[in-house]
Amino acid sequence: MAPTVPRTVSLAIDALLALISQGEYTPGTRLPSERDLAILLKVSRTSARLALQNLAEQGILESNSKRGWYVRKGRQFSDRSSELESFTEAAKARGFEPSAEVISAKRRKATLDEAADLNIPPVASVIEIIRIRKLDGMPICIDSSVIASGICDKILEADLTTASIYQAIQEYSNLVIFKSSHSLQARPATPEQVKILALDPNEPILEVIAKTSASNGSIILLSRTQYRGDSYLFQADLFRRSQKY
Repeated sequence: MAPTVPRTVSLAIDALLALISQGEYTPGTRLPSERDLAILLKVSRTSARLALQNLAEQGILESNSKRGWYVRKGRQFSDRSSELESFTEAAKARGFEPSAEVISAKRRKATLDEAADLNIPPVASVIEIIRIRKLDGMPICIDSSVIASGICDKILEADLTTASIYQAIQEYSNLVIFKSSHSLQARPATPEQVKILALDPNEPILEVIAKTSASNGSIILLSRTQYRGDSYLFQADLFRRSQKY
């Protein structure tokens, strides 16, 4: 469970968001110092700092150790290793409006690797859904999801411009999503990805490959997502094992 945000910090966050939405601070604008913000927002400097940090975690602000705080020029999608959320759930929790453009939604034969991961025969079919995912109308990533046929075939009848695949799987089957293993790697963008995500020709993408399991331990969903490099923030809490010296 996420820790409760103190009321003064919450008020400072709301006040800053209001100033940004009203155009007082536009993308790329440098914010006043923490001291001046505290005076403006009528909170302590500690509360002002925590509000700034919270909005940075949401991808709304960014900091420069020498120049201070700025409103981000681009929207940023953040993820935490300790929380398993769908793109739709994570986006809404961070104040974004998620949407999608469907490139393809079809049945096809599984590849040998897909069949091995999903524990299905090599000749079996899968459902493949490829979408351009957006936050507030801005393309953020290209997402390819593969599900073994028979798990939730009704997903092809869903409105995939707004539907969450996690939610659809749990709604159309008796399975409960439990775990997802992720790997992240920077890659050169293809010409098609450059065009779709509005990248500079030499700008890299961040590719996230995930294998999602149900509560019974079986892998039910394979996904490959290519994010704009400036739009995805991965956060992790790492704990050191106790050691004897």
